Amino acid sequence: MRLRPLSLVLSLLCLVGVSAEETAPAAAVASEPAAAPATAPEPTAEQLKALLPAVPTLSERQGGLWWDDGKGSSYRIVALDDKGQARLEAEIGQVAVPRKLIADGRTDALTALPKLVAQAQAGKATEAAYTLAEGIMTGIHLRSPEVLVLSEGVLRKVPAPTIGRGAEITRLEQLIGEGRKALGFGGWLLAFLLVLQVTLGVEAWMGKFGLGMMPELEVLTKKDMAKAVTRTLHTLIGSGILATTAALIVRTGVVLTSRLLLLPDPTASNRSNAFGRMQEPALIGGPQQGVTS
Repeated sequence: MRLRPLSLVLSLLCLVGVSAEETAPAAAVASEPAAAPATAPEPTAEQLKALLPAVPTLSERQGGLWWDDGKGSSYRIVALDDKGQARLEAEIGQVAVPRKLIADGRTDALTALPKLVAQAQAGKATEAAYTLAEGIMTGIHLRSPEVLVLSEGVLRKVPAPTIGRGAEITRLEQLIGEGRKALGFGGWLLAFLLVLQVTLGVEAWMGKFGLGMMPELEVLTKKDMAKAVTRTLHTLIGSGILATTAALIVRTGVVLTSRLLLLPDPTASNRSNAFGRMQEPALIGGPQQGVTS
């Protein structure tokens, strides 16, 4: 009975020693530093040249592959992107060049690139992922989803301001209601005359061509007075339709014009300046600064 406390103490010491041994390897593993991810080596000049079109404007020098126009403009090709486009090393970062520009020997695009890079630097637009492209109206330019660099300056894409149209929609609905009221009796009269005109037109056609002979050979008698009345009414109702339509057009135009002149135009200040001329978009970093008149 006296040995029980001693045996309990020894059992506890054994348990503590086993748990320490089990946790020690885990702590050692956790303390090991993580291995740095392996970086892919840069392609050599021979590898890049083999993947690009064989043109004389591509030359190897200084351990790299260069796109050179032979007139002083040259940029080093450092990689190819997923689309097979060459990526040039420029002062504003890497610039993608379509394979077609290289294959067609477009040295004019290469000559224009330094000026475009200078425009991007002047406009402080050096963080975008640019692609050298050509457009019908823009010519050779640098483009990205947010920025367009032209030889004249830099254009940025900005979100358009939201304009509340709720009040204008309500006002237009009121104008539509007033237009319907302006039609009034004239609208119903025009509808009635149209139905009557179609009915009399069918009756007049049957009476004129339903006999199987030329209308010039028909001889009218007193029994045929109804045919003459039908044709006369058809002509008179046609004139009435023309007069009613003209009157409704004039009345509706006067009502709507008088109401539309009261509507404010929130975009008037943006469309014209104090001299009544259209404002041109401002170019950032180009020779044309601000708004020109």
